[in-house]
Amino acid sequence: MAKPQTVAEYEEEGLARMWHFPTLYYMKGADDQQTRHDSQDAFRRYRIRSRVLRGISDVDTSCSVMGHQISTPVCLAPTACCRFAHPEKEIGTCRASRKANTLMVHSCASTTRVTEMMESVPDALVWQQLYLFKNKLLTEQLVREAEGAGAKALVITVDAAGGCNRRISPVSDGSQTVSGNNEFKLPNFDISTPDCVGYQKMGDHNLWAYCAFQCQWSSNSIEDIRWVKSLTSLPIILKGIVNAKDARRAVKEGIASAIIVSAHGGRQLDGIPAPIDVLREIIEAVRESGSSMDIFMDGGVRGGSDVFKALALGAKAVFIGRPALWGLAVNGSEGVVHVLEIMRQELIDVMAQCGCANLGEITQERVIHESKYLAKLDP
Repeated sequence: MAKPQTVAEYEEEGLARMWHFPTLYYMKGADDQQTRHDSQDAFRRYRIRSRVLRGISDVDTSCSVMGHQISTPVCLAPTACCRFAHPEKEIGTCRASRKANTLMVHSCASTTRVTEMMESVPDALVWQQLYLFKNKLLTEQLVREAEGAGAKALVITVDAAGGCNRRISPVSDGSQTVSGNNEFKLPNFDISTPDCVGYQKMGDHNLWAYCAFQCQWSSNSIEDIRWVKSLTSLPIILKGIVNAKDARRAVKEGIASAIIVSAHGGRQLDGIPAPIDVLREIIEAVRESGSSMDIFMDGGVRGGSDVFKALALGAKAVFIGRPALWGLAVNGSEGVVHVLEIMRQELIDVMAQCGCANLGEITQERVIHESKYLAKLDP
């Protein structure tokens, strides 16, 4: 079989290689999946305004994120249970991130402990994702383990205060297989506290039910963030902000070093805007509040032109989740490397055709929303 040459081809082959439940788990959005689909479709509503005769002979895609230099503004978002995609699991994804000289966010709902992954890829640039768990001992354990393992920041997902409905049936869709296979255990949730032990005694040996219990319906308050900050010297990044009021409050309260504009892949609350549509609103709110913190985004990024549009609207870098999983499913670590390289090369092509020699030259005037295109087009 020929090697996939586009992200779309990786999606097709990657999904074909996985069994039924992982395909649903990775691809399903919440409720009617409006936000999941619109997160990708929204990019089409932005038009690129190219510039010619700019004398561009070389393009530089490197940038700095939170003080660390990377070769591409395409980073790897936290994705749960990479073992569904490939036996290399999160270690394979991390190796790909290191090889591409970019950044990986390690999911707390991974099939690899953060210490195991960092020992396998000790020089990788990694941030650790977590939720504000009900069990504070679990939060503290993960924070201290991540910091000790060498993670450079903590990414706190703040958009999971309630439950969600992804309409996956444990019986008909095959998720019962997960609970019976130790390869799919979520080791970051293994803690010797009565609640965790109780779940395992009830048959939740792989801790999926315990994970859901800890991540959903937690309090998610400003005080919780302050408490996490008290545990660590690592910078705190808030993931899941799509409202300018929340962005302003994060700046006012001094609880974040950066923000990831994200709709949780459309998997948490359906009907909220696509991240690309609120990105500029969030950035303007943060800047008006007097902060120069980095603003990132994820959701719907499928190619170099999407990356270009997000950067033009002010994102420091973007994160991809599902495309990395497709690459992992097709060819392990090397598949993820290739997906990242496809996006980087596509970005280079767009930058060259728009007269941008480096990422700093990708400014807001380079894109325009289709609703304003005819009215706002300069002579």
